[in-house]
Amino acid sequence: MDRKQAENYVFISLFVIPVLIFISTPAHPEGNITLQLDDFIDRYLFRNGWYSPSNYPFAAKVTNSLSVVWAVVTGSFMGIWRRNDIIPSLLPKNIGWILLVMVGLGAYMILMSFYPQEFNTSGGRRSFPFTESFHNTPPLFLAMIIVKEV
Repeated sequence: MDRKQAENYVFISLFVIPVLIFISTPAHPEGNITLQLDDFIDRYLFRNGWYSPSNYPFAAKVTNSLSVVWAVVTGSFMGIWRRNDIIPSLLPKNIGWILLVMVGLGAYMILMSFYPQEFNTSGGRRSFPFTESFHNTPPLFLAMIIVKEV
């Protein structure tokens, strides 16, 4: 396997891993293993994630937490993998500000994973992407997780 092929597999895994986690996780913790996983996520990872749907709360919690961990692991791997590909003469002069903005956006995304968002289901205005019903369909939930992860 060459270098470009390995990079493609890592990038594709950002889309595939959350889908596999979501499909293989029950909607609510039932057995001993899922209860231990729920306790582990509550103690050491991101708890309810960036929103807590009413239809499949456990699957959403596990998918969000593990996909964030997977994104950090793959991002670190790619940073180490491509560390020698940086050409200093091609870097923009304001690289410090760009890095500061990227760190700020990264911190914001991590904070979105810590604190669950509350969605208002009633209201006079139509707000399709921000209603709970939008997030309670599994394909749209996975789309939001993948967008956040990539």
